[in-house]
Amino acid sequence: MCRLPAGSGRAVSHRRDDERRRRYYGAGALSPAVAAVFALLAIIVLAAGREGRTDPSLAAGAGLVLGVCILGVSLLWATTVPTSLVLGLTESTLIEQHRWAVVAAAVPIPLGAVWFAVGLDLF
Repeated sequence: MCRLPAGSGRAVSHRRDDERRRRYYGAGALSPAVAAVFALLAIIVLAAGREGRTDPSLAAGAGLVLGVCILGVSLLWATTVPTSLVLGLTESTLIEQHRWAVVAAAVPIPLGAVWFAVGLDLF
């Protein structure tokens, strides 16, 4: 009689879930990880401009460009991920809205850059 070690079914389930997540985030034209890297860069650039380590007007412009790129990347990813892949992740219907939540989370970045530029009287 063959016995499986305790918890081995759970390990297989986790591996399967990890594979599904990899396929989900890897699907689409660009990965949302690109948007995450751009977001980190935008935070650094805007903080450097606010603290005077970089020319504030240059930082505001670069932050705005990065913010628009982040919004574009996340929107491109959200519209190109196959719906069948999204629905196959879980039985919960909340996952259907995840793509659009990522896009909504990208909106404050260019808005913050515009706010910074307005504060510098660039607009």
